[in-house]
Amino acid sequence: MGGASGLQTLATGQNETLVVNGNTYSVSANVFNNQALLTINGNQYTVSAGSTQQLPDGTYVGVTQIISGGTQTQNNLVTFILGGRQLVLQDGQQIKVNGNQLSGSTVSIPVTLSSGNTLQTSTITVSYQPNHMFTSVGGQEQDHLGLIRFSVNSALLCKE
Repeated sequence: MGGASGLQTLATGQNETLVVNGNTYSVSANVFNNQALLTINGNQYTVSAGSTQQLPDGTYVGVTQIISGGTQTQNNLVTFILGGRQLVLQDGQQIKVNGNQLSGSTVSIPVTLSSGNTLQTSTITVSYQPNHMFTSVGGQEQDHLGLIRFSVNSALLCKE
């Protein structure tokens, strides 16, 4: 998940006020059993590391890391992104951004089976072919989900 607000880290019991895309969010955190309980503007969300939740206003919150100290002297921490986009890449599928498919895209994630019987990958290939696009020199075009941006420096780009 890529975020407008960047990574934030809160310790259990800590409160923070964040401004994302002009909206103000009051956020507090509690960590338990390797999960984070985030209270955002009074609503509670239980999120595991690597997971996301959508807020009522459409904003996403994604947890990237949870550190459970296990004792009262060690901090329990959660690192999260508020205001990012949920990006889903699945082998053989189209890119999904915030639940919307990016038409003309293809994802390839080749995997091999290691000696320990675990799946491994070393590359992820994303292809994108827009249905149509017109722009002039110095112009920019962006896909309808705002994920891919094209710039033209020296020629007219025309794809039909």
